[in-house]
Amino acid sequence: MKSIVSLALLILTNTLTASAAIDPYYKEALQRGYPVQADTVFLPDGSKCLLDDFNNQRCGKEFFDLEYCVPEGSPVWDDDVCCNGLVPYLADGVDGQETCRKKGQVDFSEILRNPFLWLGILIFNAVVFGSLLLAKKFIKRK
Repeated sequence: MKSIVSLALLILTNTLTASAAIDPYYKEALQRGYPVQADTVFLPDGSKCLLDDFNNQRCGKEFFDLEYCVPEGSPVWDDDVCCNGLVPYLADGVDGQETCRKKGQVDFSEILRNPFLWLGILIFNAVVFGSLLLAKKFIKRK
């Protein structure tokens, strides 16, 4: 009985995880793949800008204007900046930041939250154990 409770708690903790959304103040730098530390953006040429100056194009304008696409798994705020074949995705019922994912790709935790999956498992177990109990009734022990 103790192992069943442990398994149920493990499944519950794995399916109820959520992450907080990233502050949109970091959006422009993070979507472009530029590292951010505190309020500083590190640009590809080795220079750095204050995040506020980068967002307002007072610093690093040449990097702000470059075309870009957000790769798979990276945080995204805008719908049209994911690389080809990717779309912004956040599982239903989960708080957090959208990331670029392949269209149609499903997260395993989303599968576990599907009530039809659990209903199917319950029905399967009921049929298997019910038939075992019924078979036990009719099989004579020697």
